Amino acid sequence: MDLVLRLLMLLLIPWGWAEVTFDFQDCGIFNEELHEKFTHITDIHEHPWMARLGYETNRGIAYKCLAVLISTQYLLAPAQCFETKQLAETTIRYALLGDWNPRNAHMKPDCDDMQRCNAEPQLMEIEEIVIHPEYRTSTFSNNISILKLVRNVTFTDHIRAICLPPLGINPIGQYLSLAGFATNATIGYKLKALVHITSNSKCRRNLVDYDNLFAATPYKLKHLCGFCNLNSSLITGSALMGVHADELEPKNYYLVGLLLAMSNDMPHIYIRVQPYRKWIESNINLMDMDEGKQ
Repeated sequence: MDLVLRLLMLLLIPWGWAEVTFDFQDCGIFNEELHEKFTHITDIHEHPWMARLGYETNRGIAYKCLAVLISTQYLLAPAQCFETKQLAETTIRYALLGDWNPRNAHMKPDCDDMQRCNAEPQLMEIEEIVIHPEYRTSTFSNNISILKLVRNVTFTDHIRAICLPPLGINPIGQYLSLAGFATNATIGYKLKALVHITSNSKCRRNLVDYDNLFAATPYKLKHLCGFCNLNSSLITGSALMGVHADELEPKNYYLVGLLLAMSNDMPHIYIRVQPYRKWIESNINLMDMDEGKQ
């Protein structure tokens, strides 16, 4: 099926429609021992919701952005991954799931230093991309999109979905987890880091420094800024994550934000996911209903 790139202007669905639910039952698999390991190299099974977005070029598939799996068929990614300049000579076509070593051939199993190996990654075709209708290419505002795969992905130890964020979370001042792949193509593994989230006022100043005046307007601020303990820059779309606890026990990772910009001399910029949760759920319901009519 041909890829459809569209804008959905509808933000809310009628109250009579059933809502998609993303609870903490089967998402955001959490391993406390791995979470506490002070290393920048992820375990081969760690953060299995990261996907590399494949752009078709004359020289084969190029991976330029990341997306995050939130269900068996849907992912989230920054809308900037689908700007005209990004797609000038390419077509976004695939999501590669279950990859750990980007230097390895993308359809071969990855193995760590202890010779523990994953099954081969799953290269999934993207059926549809829904860009937030109020996204503007000149700013970071509403820089989020939903990707639908042509079919459900098969969950394995190295391919799972992350939870969506609960309502009412306040990550300011917290240390959160960050996971993704390096912009440096010679680094042969998925990376992770800790990110300290700065105040909203400091984040606004950072957005102004990035020449995003509209996004820095206080009542429009849907971003997070932070510093991390990683020397390597990560690819756009890397996942900023918090941990959900149940009865004082950590249980699941949930998606706090998506990386938009990462600079060595400035705080990193993330788009928050929680303010868009209703928009995400509404549009997934729309796409599921459209599929049911076919």
